[in-house]
Amino acid sequence: MHGSPSPMAANLTLLLNYTPWGIRTTPVTFGLLALTLVFASVAVIRDYGQIRRWLMFGARGRISCIILKKNRFEVSLLMVVSLIIVGFGLLLIPNIIIDEYERLLGASDLTLGETWRYEGALQWWRLTSATVFVPLAVLLIIVNVSILFLIARADKNNRTLRMPTDSS
Repeated sequence: MHGSPSPMAANLTLLLNYTPWGIRTTPVTFGLLALTLVFASVAVIRDYGQIRRWLMFGARGRISCIILKKNRFEVSLLMVVSLIIVGFGLLLIPNIIIDEYERLLGASDLTLGETWRYEGALQWWRLTSATVFVPLAVLLIIVNVSILFLIARADKNNRTLRMPTDSS
């Protein structure tokens, strides 16, 4: 896999070339950020599976249970935070696209066909943003922030229960 970021970036820019964003710094940065989050999530999930297999077939005991609990906590925390970031992305991306189409429609050198195409695309993005992106983003953010608070509360309760006591 040596040298894999270059083909990934090349494929990303090829895909971005056919979107309204084009190949500019901001879309490429957000695209690479999204790819990094996806691959990091996959790596953590794979790591979790390897530790779980080791626990099933390897040494059993108190330390292995602590490792499994710690890893479950980290995986769940990573997934919840990733979904919150995706929710904010779903709020941000349609607004960027709508602003871009409005900017394109403000240009005076458009042909009639280009104007109709941009107006149709702008209308579609506004409708889809209001009916799909915003409700989905709000749902993702609210649910995952609630889960994040529950995880933090459970972790706080576990820490207070495990505090060492003075037995002397």
